[in-house]
Amino acid sequence: TRPCTRYIPDFRKCDFNMVFSRLQALSLPYVDNSDEVEPKFSLFFQYLSSIIERSTPMKRIAEAHFPKWFSRRLIYLIIEKKAAHKRFKTSGNFLDREIFLRLRRRCKYLASDCHRNYIFKIEESIP
Repeated sequence: TRPCTRYIPDFRKCDFNMVFSRLQALSLPYVDNSDEVEPKFSLFFQYLSSIIERSTPMKRIAEAHFPKWFSRRLIYLIIEKKAAHKRFKTSGNFLDREIFLRLRRRCKYLASDCHRNYIFKIEESIP
């Protein structure tokens, strides 16, 4: 299955200078009685949303296949281990079995190390 991909605004890359200049160029309507406030505010909000939308790029967010605490090296090892396991199951070769067992051992060690580091970072971030 493919991960669920969605797009969200990347406000860190927003062109705030463009937002500011367009807001300065915007002619705001004059409100002379309280009945006109809400529609005028809605119109201003639409303008503001439009300006921000045009000056903010979108970034792709994909759901991860692995837990957050997995390192890139661990992910690579797990994929390699799965391939070695498949090779061993199809061939039945003793050497393929040894390769798979070595990769499995390394994965277990690295997974516990990554998890320990993740827990440590989480606990350190708690004030």
